Amino acid sequence: MSWAESLADYELPPVFVTPALNACRLFNTACDRMFYDVPTLSQALLDHGDEILASVPGYGVADAMLQALGGWFGFGLYDVLHAKSHLQDLLALTQPRTAAIGRRLSASAPGHRTLNGAPVFRTGCGSSDVLHALMEALPSINRVVGHSKGALSISNALHALPAGRLEGVEVVTLGCPIAEDPPAATYRQFLGRFDALGALNAWGNLPTAWLNTDHSTNTTFPLSMHAEALVA
Repeated sequence: MSWAESLADYELPPVFVTPALNACRLFNTACDRMFYDVPTLSQALLDHGDEILASVPGYGVADAMLQALGGWFGFGLYDVLHAKSHLQDLLALTQPRTAAIGRRLSASAPGHRTLNGAPVFRTGCGSSDVLHALMEALPSINRVVGHSKGALSISNALHALPAGRLEGVEVVTLGCPIAEDPPAATYRQFLGRFDALGALNAWGNLPTAWLNTDHSTNTTFPLSMHAEALVA
């Protein structure tokens, strides 16, 4: 028996872990009401004969802490210290069954990595893994849109793709400019003048255009970004 297998007896039972993750999801859903008006956007796209395809971070065990700390720590420091990968690898080595909880979506992505039987990130986070797999499988995807940490997820996914796949791809970011690298893609990036959170998560990257808005895209609030108009 390996040392990793011998740690299985000390894993936290799922009955203790799952409620905590569900609480994270409920809190995230409540916060999303401030930043997004998803039903209105979905209906607007359907009215124009378009389909909407979106991926949302899954709040698996390895992702929950860094999701709570926000994009600056979860992604900015990931680029510097590879902190997110180290955390996932540590959990996979010591708590593989626990690390798999809440990771069904990212674990289903083609080419996903495993360590000690537990899924681990391929591109920095679960949502990046899913987007990476979709863009590899569907050459027809020629535009990706991300808001806040979603823009950072896109950045991670793009870096793992060959440059040839990004020819003709347009990247649109809202509330979090990313480095325009790889340069094969084209970029349209928007940041509000009153968006301190977006400016913090940008790590010095400048937008294509400054708007007189804050971080929210929920148009029921003043100073929000009008995502539908910006994406058009």
